[in-house]
Amino acid sequence: MPGAEVAAKDPDLFVRVNGAALLGGGLLLATGRMPRLASTVLAASVVPTTAIEHAFWDETDPTRKAQSRSLFLKNVGLLGGLLLAAVDTEGKPGLAWRAQHATKTTRREARHAKQTAKREARLLAHRAQDVVS
Repeated sequence: MPGAEVAAKDPDLFVRVNGAALLGGGLLLATGRMPRLASTVLAASVVPTTAIEHAFWDETDPTRKAQSRSLFLKNVGLLGGLLLAAVDTEGKPGLAWRAQHATKTTRREARHAKQTAKREARLLAHRAQDVVS
């Protein structure tokens, strides 16, 4: 895991980068600007934070283990909400639908262009015969 290597080598840098990601993502999400990107950034920053700070499986004290497990599960719930926000299209068609729709539209337009070209070619052929006759 690359994040774990960075955190182990320079924990101050990791905390600063993670804090900046949380601040930037939170501001973007709160203001409604680029909500899918903001949710993705926040989700990506929650994962290492949760794994590092709330490792309840390493705790030996039952009280601290319960508290750490509770915070871990809270962050997993937040992660689920962020992932839902990251894939939410706000009722607008998704990228897959738009690509499929564009393909259908392009095929239909190509079919119409082919029919129009055939019709114009026939008209030109008839005109050429009329001129020759």
